Amino acid sequence: RVPAGTDVEKANRLLEKSEQVCLITRSLKAESHLEAEIEVAVAVG
Repeated sequence: RVPAGTDVEKANRLLEKSEQVCLITRSLKAESHLEAEIEVAVAVG
């Protein structure tokens, strides 16, 4: 969950980049794929 007003596309790009550079994921012999759902919080007030 990200705060209201967050650039969702940027958040998605950051998740994809983190998957590519993750040392643990890169050390695995098996293929892996990150599936994430970005939820934007609703501002109250």
